[in-house]
Amino acid sequence: MRLIVHIGYNKTGTSSIQSYCLRNAEALRRDGLCYPKIGTHGNGGHHAVSKLLTGMPSNKVVNTPIDLLNRIREEFEESACETLLLSSEHLVLANSQNIKAVRDAFRKEFGMDECKIVVYLRRHDLWFESLFNQAVKNIDSPPWSLDIKDYIIQLLGSKGNMPQYHMVLERWAKEFGLESIIVRPFEFSQFKNGNLLNDFFESAFPQHEVKEDAVSMRANLSVPPENLYMIGLLRRWPKSPERDAAIGRILLAPSATGTASSENFCTLTANQRKSIVEFFTPEYTNIARRFMNRTDGRLFLEEVKKT
Repeated sequence: MRLIVHIGYNKTGTSSIQSYCLRNAEALRRDGLCYPKIGTHGNGGHHAVSKLLTGMPSNKVVNTPIDLLNRIREEFEESACETLLLSSEHLVLANSQNIKAVRDAFRKEFGMDECKIVVYLRRHDLWFESLFNQAVKNIDSPPWSLDIKDYIIQLLGSKGNMPQYHMVLERWAKEFGLESIIVRPFEFSQFKNGNLLNDFFESAFPQHEVKEDAVSMRANLSVPPENLYMIGLLRRWPKSPERDAAIGRILLAPSATGTASSENFCTLTANQRKSIVEFFTPEYTNIARRFMNRTDGRLFLEEVKKT
């Protein structure tokens, strides 16, 4: 059997990929790919699997069904497919010991003949902006001020040992082999036909053709800056049903509902963006050459915004 494991990163369209796979599970099976329903959570990610094998996510909302891996194996065998696909962005948080546990569990439960590890990487300036927007929406009483610069400083400072992209890739390559790692840049200009879903299946399972009605599907749509700022202010108020209802109304608003009192609070300046990209460029070069055989060392091709 062939196993494909999509490990993330977060904020690289993981929810869109997972939601598509869950919604189109029957069509995938007809093409020979099993995307198990057991152990899925939220938009359709296999977060119960990552929690069982790595302890992540750590929240109590994600439960691990009894005999989870055995039940996934049974679902796979019933599907009569030759390829099994699992997806959870929490797997990028796995340490070396966790990844060994993942490898051993997959070998024991699935007897895999071949395994491919798929990961999407996003340029750090754009990734940090997306992480900040998500944090503003979800985190109560945050330790950072309502400003992206302060958020990034605390993110890097409080998680100074946060594994860099190449460290994560090397950990997975050590256990599964360099040839098993499929690295894809999260840039629309590099996606097949400019579409993430087409790019994912072209890279991981080209036997499946994405249907036209699914091409434009997106998950976790962005919130207008004005609304985001209002949510950020409300997140700093004491939790109450009234406050949560107000946040919900703003999140559901189809357009801006107010005026942000702090201009560009969620956007990096051109100089900040340039500094971040320059700092990570040596890592990008290493990844492009080692994991993608790009002799020019270019991982990301789109120009950094100058304004």
